[in-house]
Amino acid sequence: GIGHGNVSVRVSALPPNAKVPQIEGDLIYSDLINYPRTKGRFEPRNCVMCGLVNEGANGCTIPTQNKDVCNQCDTVIWKLRSKNVCFKWCKGCKKFLQLHHFAEKIKEIKTDAAVQTKQPTKCDTCRSRGRQSYLKKKSVNKDKDQAVAGGYVEAAEGDDPAQVAQAQAHAAQAQLTQAQTLQAQQQQVMQMTQQQVQAHNAQAQAQHAAYYHQQAQQQAQYQQQLAAHQQQQQQHHQQQQQQHHQQQQQQHHQQQ
Repeated sequence: GIGHGNVSVRVSALPPNAKVPQIEGDLIYSDLINYPRTKGRFEPRNCVMCGLVNEGANGCTIPTQNKDVCNQCDTVIWKLRSKNVCFKWCKGCKKFLQLHHFAEKIKEIKTDAAVQTKQPTKCDTCRSRGRQSYLKKKSVNKDKDQAVAGGYVEAAEGDDPAQVAQAQAHAAQAQLTQAQTLQAQQQQVMQMTQQQVQAHNAQAQAQHAAYYHQQAQQQAQYQQQLAAHQQQQQQHHQQQQQQHHQQQQQQHHQQQ
């Protein structure tokens, strides 16, 4: 009976292609356990299946809300000796279920290795619920990612407030990053514009300097030409005066 560790025994292997026996109705927790649960709130807890205490180097580890089933006993297959029915712990439902509730994952247990390596941790119902929750969360996250691109996140019915707040913070950060990127691009454009203006001004100044230099050269050349022309005219005028003076002297000598 209970307290002697022989109510339920571990199943190391099932016969090849064995039909897993079933019984009608749900299993009762108190009918399955080998050891009574610890009643004292501050007393060391023991596993209700293997009897080990949840303390010390040789003890076991009992997860919280696991109804005093240790982390070793919640992974193996058990058989209720009085009814020859197999069962195991579901970490989703937090209770013992008959083995056919895990049929989708187990299907047929044929060897010892299969028993040790291919055991599911949750029943088919919990696994299906988990898949649906994952797909829904994935869809919601996809919608939120699209909303983040626009900087908007709206809380849908049933959403986790913490996840919504995290998504909103992510959206705000994305907006800030986008604004900073845009500002940097604008500054780059402004800097490029300033550089272009400076280059244009430098080019204009160079063109003006070249124009003024050309004008100065032309003015100097004109002054030189003008001076040469005036000098020629002056020389021509002097020659004419000399010729006229010589003619007057010749006429004066002839009259004498």
